[in-house]
Amino acid sequence: GDLGLSSGRPFAPWRYNAQRRNIFGIAAVVVGLHLIFPLFSLNPWVNGLLALWLIGLAGYHHRRASARQHGQRVEGMQAPLAQKALEQAGYCVVTGKRLRNGGDVDLWVTKDGVGCVIEIKSFRYWRSRWRDRDRERRAVEQVVRQQAALQSEAGVIWLPLARPTFWQWLWGYSFAGKGVAVVRGNARYLPRAVRKKL
Repeated sequence: GDLGLSSGRPFAPWRYNAQRRNIFGIAAVVVGLHLIFPLFSLNPWVNGLLALWLIGLAGYHHRRASARQHGQRVEGMQAPLAQKALEQAGYCVVTGKRLRNGGDVDLWVTKDGVGCVIEIKSFRYWRSRWRDRDRERRAVEQVVRQQAALQSEAGVIWLPLARPTFWQWLWGYSFAGKGVAVVRGNARYLPRAVRKKL
């Protein structure tokens, strides 16, 4: 079957944030100009606070768009390396396919009728900084959703920019929760982790 995959327009999640950044940025300029050239009666304090709020929203979406673009660049560089390493280990690999229910799968790895979802993240740290807990939780939930969509036996979060831990050297991967594995380091660590998960 099609495994719930769609090969439509390349997935670019940063576009949503870029569009919102532009909308809020233009709105902030309009509201700011209203302070100088008022078109209707509005308390200057309210006008100023509204402009600051819109600037804050534009800034937030700019940071999100930049982070997502960086993540996509890392994915674009690392996915071919992972594909090569996994195919040399005897796995069939599909890269960058859209899910029919939204989102995409960075790497869909199969062998002997079983499959593993691999999500590539540009994180350099995992479970070492409290401020990263929310994005780590979202990453795990993303992989769990992908597994459900593809009826996948295993899920892996791959951090090619992170340094492997001692536990990974021993076991092959670390535990992210909800059955999802974390693999740090370059693509050569992936075949062993996938083999142990499957």
